[in-house]
Amino acid sequence: MIHETGQRLVERHDRGVIRHDSSVYGASADGIPLTVYLPEDGNAEIVILAAIHGDETETTVAVSEALRCLPAGDLRAAVILCGNPDGMLRGTRGNARGVDLNRNFPTSNWKPDPVFYKSRANDARDIALSPGAKPASEPETIALLSLLERLHPRAVVSLHSALACVDDSGASRWAHGRRSTT
Repeated sequence: MIHETGQRLVERHDRGVIRHDSSVYGASADGIPLTVYLPEDGNAEIVILAAIHGDETETTVAVSEALRCLPAGDLRAAVILCGNPDGMLRGTRGNARGVDLNRNFPTSNWKPDPVFYKSRANDARDIALSPGAKPASEPETIALLSLLERLHPRAVVSLHSALACVDDSGASRWAHGRRSTT
């Protein structure tokens, strides 16, 4: 009886294993491999990125669960379960160097000024992170940009965790459930 129960548990666990192959596309500041799950044919029009902020682990769990439900061979997007493994291991937003990787990309509005955030909904935005010494200064950013250059996706979906569900600094009517009467 115990053996049969144990066997059923193993079979149930095995069904929950991700059935897609991953490959390494770079390494974090601390040398942790950065991995991506790719479609069998290597073509991905969409990249799904979880946990670019290390303190947003829920995104990794959600995307991992989705991958577990997807039959082998059915993956159509490139999937990164954790874009910031150093931060995730530390439970911090930034990477091992204290850089907010989400602000480290070479955009037209990149600034060297610290980025302030809050860790709880009712806290002040008083935690400062660096956007990096320069755009794309971090190994995680460089690796992701290289992967995007190789894949040429038409879209990147970056998942973030909710902070008090809606973080709406302008206090719009939408955040409060009010609609316009006009």
